[in-house]
Amino acid sequence: FDVEAMKLVADQMVKEAGVKLLLHTCVIDALVEGNAIRGVDVHNKSGRQAILGKVIVDATGDGDVSAMAGAPYEKGREEDGLTQPMTLNFKMGGVDLEGMPASEEINRRFKEAKAKGEITIPRENVLWFPTTRRGEIHFNTTRVVRADGTDAEDLTRAEVEGRRQMAELAKFLKEKVSGFEGAYLASSGTEIGIRESRRIMGEYVIKGEDITEARKFKDVIARGSYPIDIHSPTGEGTVNPPMAPGASYDIPYRSLVPKHVENLLVAGRCISSTHEGQSAIRVIPIVVAIGQAAGVAAALSAKFDVPPRGLDVALLQRTLRDQGANLG
Repeated sequence: FDVEAMKLVADQMVKEAGVKLLLHTCVIDALVEGNAIRGVDVHNKSGRQAILGKVIVDATGDGDVSAMAGAPYEKGREEDGLTQPMTLNFKMGGVDLEGMPASEEINRRFKEAKAKGEITIPRENVLWFPTTRRGEIHFNTTRVVRADGTDAEDLTRAEVEGRRQMAELAKFLKEKVSGFEGAYLASSGTEIGIRESRRIMGEYVIKGEDITEARKFKDVIARGSYPIDIHSPTGEGTVNPPMAPGASYDIPYRSLVPKHVENLLVAGRCISSTHEGQSAIRVIPIVVAIGQAAGVAAALSAKFDVPPRGLDVALLQRTLRDQGANLG
């Protein structure tokens, strides 16, 4: 999709839905009474403010609000706690697409440059995609390992390292790959991309077997077909077993409901899952569907004055289907 067009469409959708939008604002604490969250403390240019709500949806991606509220969580793989690497995505413009060699040839030259020490990116190949704009290529190739997405110093180091790798790859492409002779760096991500950080433990934990066996659940609120996709936390290599053609798995509502904290729902890549399960459900189409389900669940809980844990899942499913959601 076109990023700039998407920004405008998102603004319009939020306005039409009657959402009160507050940008440039950071959550600094959760307001908890007993075992129930009542709101959040935020800070912005206006100072410190409290925002209260009947139901709070944690869509921070890192489970920040849930962690502040005392919900249990895990990080990284079981053996050493390391998470998937971070990536700074970037775009190059002015590319002669017709003049580019095949991906196999680009990868061959990339590996050759790595062997010579000209490339230090700890990744095994060049991952790129055409965009909606003529002569523009999107790169998902930088790889920053051993960094914690919930640590400010790690995030700073990773972002700087990501830009260094971006410049290194752009130089290689311009010098060694046909079609890039007149190319230029067009843009880079607003911030480093995080694949995995906290995973908030909920009433159900999505496992790798749920993905590979395409399991179905009675409390389904979204579906996915993206496979397990684990970028090595230590360097080269990607574990990416294919799904059977046409196979899909369910996302259960229970994985959005965190343990021990009431009036809270989780949306996005940090829902309840293992390291392996999260590697599949973390991608944009799936988390969009999860976000819709979390929002609808929060609205229904507030409307009928019931905690999310006690919400009628059949009502939630009917409402989602009425909105066009595909629940199988």
